[in-house]
Amino acid sequence: MRKAFFYIVLLFLLGFWVKPHAQPAATDSSLINITIKRNYEYAFNHPDSGLLIANGLIAEARRINYPFGVAYAKIFSSDCYISKGDYAKAIQSLLEARTLCMEENITALDQRINRPFGRIYIELGNPEKAIQHQRLALEQSMEPEETAIVTHSLAEAYFVAGKLDSALIYAKDLYDRAGTLWAALPVLLGDVYSAMGRNEEALDVYRTKSGLTFQFDIVANYTGRAKAFLNLGQPDSCRFYAEKALKLAQDHHFFKFINRASALLASSYQAVDREKYLHYLNIQYAAKDSLYSRKKLNQFNSFIFADETRKRDLAAAELKFATQKRQFLLVAISLLLLTAGLFLWRNNRVKTKSNALLLQEKHKAEQALEQLKSTQSQLMQAEKTARQLEMQEAERLRDLDNLKTRLYTNITHEFRTPLTVIMGMSDNISGHKQERTLIRRNAKNLLRLINQLLDLSKLDSGTLKLDTVQGDIISYLQYLTESFYSMASDKKVSLGFRAEPPSLIMDFDEVKIQHVIYNLLSNAIKFTRPGGKIALEAGIISGHGKEFLTIKVKDTGSGILAKDIPHIFDRFYQVENAGSVDLARTFSGTGIGLALTKELIELMGGSIAVKSQVNWGTEFTVSLPVRQHDATPKMAAVHEIRQSGISSEPDFRSLPAKPDQLPGDKPQVLVVEDNAGVVTYIQSLLEQDYYVQVAINGQEGIDMALENVPDLIVTDVMMPEKNGYEVCATLKNDERTSHIPIVMLTAKADVSSKIEGLEMGADAYLSKPFEKEELLVRLRKLLELRRTLQEYYSSFDESGHSPSSTSKPTIEDIFLQKLRAAVENRLGDTGLSIPELSREMIMSHTQLYRKLKALTGKTPSQFIRTLRLKKAMQLLKTSESNISEIAYEVGFSDPNYFSRMFKQEFGKVPGEVR
Repeated sequence: MRKAFFYIVLLFLLGFWVKPHAQPAATDSSLINITIKRNYEYAFNHPDSGLLIANGLIAEARRINYPFGVAYAKIFSSDCYISKGDYAKAIQSLLEARTLCMEENITALDQRINRPFGRIYIELGNPEKAIQHQRLALEQSMEPEETAIVTHSLAEAYFVAGKLDSALIYAKDLYDRAGTLWAALPVLLGDVYSAMGRNEEALDVYRTKSGLTFQFDIVANYTGRAKAFLNLGQPDSCRFYAEKALKLAQDHHFFKFINRASALLASSYQAVDREKYLHYLNIQYAAKDSLYSRKKLNQFNSFIFADETRKRDLAAAELKFATQKRQFLLVAISLLLLTAGLFLWRNNRVKTKSNALLLQEKHKAEQALEQLKSTQSQLMQAEKTARQLEMQEAERLRDLDNLKTRLYTNITHEFRTPLTVIMGMSDNISGHKQERTLIRRNAKNLLRLINQLLDLSKLDSGTLKLDTVQGDIISYLQYLTESFYSMASDKKVSLGFRAEPPSLIMDFDEVKIQHVIYNLLSNAIKFTRPGGKIALEAGIISGHGKEFLTIKVKDTGSGILAKDIPHIFDRFYQVENAGSVDLARTFSGTGIGLALTKELIELMGGSIAVKSQVNWGTEFTVSLPVRQHDATPKMAAVHEIRQSGISSEPDFRSLPAKPDQLPGDKPQVLVVEDNAGVVTYIQSLLEQDYYVQVAINGQEGIDMALENVPDLIVTDVMMPEKNGYEVCATLKNDERTSHIPIVMLTAKADVSSKIEGLEMGADAYLSKPFEKEELLVRLRKLLELRRTLQEYYSSFDESGHSPSSTSKPTIEDIFLQKLRAAVENRLGDTGLSIPELSREMIMSHTQLYRKLKALTGKTPSQFIRTLRLKKAMQLLKTSESNISEIAYEVGFSDPNYFSRMFKQEFGKVPGEVR
């Protein structure tokens, strides 16, 4: 009886677990993949036909139990839906394909799923997301054809995002490598050229595919041609192609191209035919409305579908869990029956063994419980220790903050003593008005920085208090703004003030408002290029039953990087150097001004916010509560800025202008420095022995150096437009200026900065503040080295090789070899002139003169004459021609003049050589 029961249970379990499995069909599955590849163009140009192919392939792949083919065909169908504009169904197909790939562990289709997702994001107006998907698809792509499709989609995403340079790179590379694969490639490349204003190139590309077969590509080609002709000022040609594009687009319901073609026609008729202009404008608006509605509907459908998909997946998961639960219960019941049979079969033996196991498990459970208690105790002790360490660290940080506060206070107080002596003694100096003004101005700037450090220490210690008065803050803000007009004018920046209402009586602290406005306006002027605009706007807003004064400082400057905005109000935070293209990165500061500004505003109960966009500008907004207390003392009339207030930077109008004619008896020095005070000091050191020219930024320094070719260059490192490293690298790699010695002056005295400067080609690197004797010695020695250079390059032998010809030629070697070759090619031409030689060397007369004079000590005329005489010497020794024939052969029209020059050069007449 017991054996029969045991076999019944065993047969039940075997019947439960054994299931029939379908065998895969024998159809060749690779045929599905080949069919999809060969017909993929239908997805873009004939989507309805493509869907019929995709559905047939899905059915066939399921019949032969081929999951890869099912997923691949669903991706194919998603491309078809995208071309039709049905993004909800496209997303549904992609999600089904991705789910199948995850279940079957198919990783080879990841890139094919990312690409159509990127196309959907393009159509829904999110090109940045599209770029992410297409770049991921490009990294995963393995086959050339698929790589070409992904590259085309990536170029289109960059084009829609407005990143035309990147779009051009991918579109042109794809066109050069695979332009014969898809007819749509020239259309995209032409659109990129047209958007970049390169209309002739765009037309050339459009014409390369005049025999397009698909209506979508034909309409795109016609629209691109029309836009290019409109940009080139050829309205008749524009209308011809735009009308053809509009008709085809209307016939096939291409709303995107109906919008573009009608817009081009409206623009072409705007100035000549008012009626047609309005007609095509109405067509454009109707198409735009349809396009907008379709896009919004598709977005809504996609979101609804995503939500339904999520619900369906949850329901499927619940069903699967319920099925598994039922199977588990059946297995459990079966195991219970089996256990009961075994128990009846071997009752005594199992009972004894079970009791032993129970005792053993109980002992293990008791041990585990003791171990758990011990672990809990250790965790509690560790937590207590961590709290103690945290309290100790907090106490240490408080002590450190107090120490830093005392240090700031003591140091700044110590600074004020020698600064007071400097300012006082400068007033006692008689004469030297310019020097006294320079000392006084920089001493005031230093005093302002010291006062800021003192204010920070007072804020930390809680001893900085408000000293409020009651008055018209609008007039006070206008007065402070007008104090910056001189500084803005010197920088060639427009500064304006606007307020609504024109007056506002409230309580405020004059000194702290002055600090705030000084920091905001001085930064705006500092980081705004010449020709830019700055505005200070004041107004009133209401919120939460209170009134607030808003002060906005706007500029059209270089802007702030997004990663730096959260930190600009942190103490001692300095923006890292991100390249010379960004003007703001070429300046450095103390990192105190904005931090103090924020804390002063918060002390007054207000707040400050910032909005900025790189290369567009920055806007700071200050909000202060409007308060009026009867006990507040009245504000005195505004007469003058307090001592700690605003001092305009010196302008460059007092510095020497560019000369019409350079002096011949003094070496020419170009000083590239944006601080007029430093320029004035350097000029006072050099003006006795040198002729000094000044450039106020790096770009101007490069332009002046290329134009005038000075003897020496002294440049700062941190400057607007171009920094000193870029100035050095540019000039040292230019044939016209590579020989000029460059001295770099900077406050960055660390070793790495010096090494960077020297690697850029600087001949000397001096740290600020520098000793004037060191600067003068450096310049004198560099001039002596230049004279050595002249001897070096003037020692040409008769073969025309420089002394350095045994090693790698330098820029100077190449220049002299080119110049010598240019002269020798026309050695017998008596009409060879210096202007002709300058044009052949692609230099101005001044550049050629100063470059050659610096290298050889000879003028161009002397250089030509020397080469002719050396050639004559060679001919006298080797040929049978007479002296007159040789003179004519080397470019002398007068044999007597030739004989005089020959004797002057070699110390003997031509006849003595023979």
